[in-house]
Parts: sequence; structure tokens; C-alpha cells
Amino acid sequence: MILSVKDGNYFYPKKGRLAETKFLYNNHINFDLHPGEIISVLGPNGAGKTTMLKCMIGLLKWEHGETLLDGKSLSQMPQKEVWKYIGYVPQASKMTFSYTILDLVTMGRAIYIGAFSQPSKKRP
Repeated sequence: MILSVKDGNYFYPKKGRLAETKFLYNNHINFDLHPGEIISVLGPNGAGKTTMLKCMIGLLKWEHGETLLDGKSLSQMPQKEVWKYIGYVPQASKMTFSYTILDLVTMGRAIYIGAFSQPSKKRP
């Protein structure tokens, strides 16, 4: 799978009649992430790192540009199909339950496991 962002940018709408809306990023974001590659996004608090991640995976809609999975626009794919390829563990300060890493990974695979089935030992 190749994850691509083409000309991605976002803005939070300003309130009020005279408010000027500005894009969050100075330049539109462009990259291709191929199998086995790792990407790191660095920046100060409030720079838009989490917003970019949410746009990349479709939790927020890019105001400009798009995310592609193997050349197909995320916005054109059914949500169920998108989540077969993308796993997301949001940053949280506290968790109600004490999950292990294996538990979290298994929850991400829930789309492949039947309602009354258990994950196999070979592949959670």
C-alpha cells in the first residue's frame, strides 16, 4: 500500500464577519509513503501535527488537496474499506481500562474478526 498526500492543507474557520481564514501550513503538503518506510513529523505545540494526521486518515477533511491509498482518493472510499488499511490510536492522557499493546493491536484488527470469533494466535 502507498499512502500519498497531494497538495494537502487545512484551516480552522474563523468566527466573525471580518475574520481572515489562513491555511495552517505555509506550503501544501506532498509526500508518498511506501511499504516499509517510516515518516516523522516534528514541530512545536500547536503547529498542526495532529490536525495533519487527522486529515491524512480522513477524520478531518482537507480544505485543499487529498489523501490517496494506492492512488485512490480516501474521500471516494467507503469508511469500512479505509479502516482495513489504517489503524489509529489517539493520544490520550488517561485510559479507563488497562489495555496491553496486544489488546490495542487486536482491536485494530476487529474488522477482520467475526462477532463471535476470537483472533488466531498466528495473526491477532
